Amino acid sequence: PARRPSEDILEAVVGPIRGEGEPEGFVMEQLGPGRWRASGAMRLDDFAREHRPLGSDDDVDTLGGLVVKLCEVVPEVGESVTYRGLRFTVKAADERRVRELAIQREGGGV
Repeated sequence: PARRPSEDILEAVVGPIRGEGEPEGFVMEQLGPGRWRASGAMRLDDFAREHRPLGSDDDVDTLGGLVVKLCEVVPEVGESVTYRGLRFTVKAADERRVRELAIQREGGGV
């Protein structure tokens, strides 16, 4: 849904507004140059605001969904996949979804 100017003003005053279906708690934090920790529920378009876009895919909306699609199954904790110069390592998952990822730019950073 499109954001309204009143939401922008409210967010500037009280902080980020969580919409329906959005995760509570952290979405992403930088751990160092070229390294991040991210929620599997982070939307691809939100990721693209901070980093280069990962491309559009009508089948997936989230980082966790992208990793599941690339692996063709829900990967186990510790499994990694590389896509568009980024290595995604599963840090937390259950039988249905990836909950948390470590992301590292290939080449060790910057």
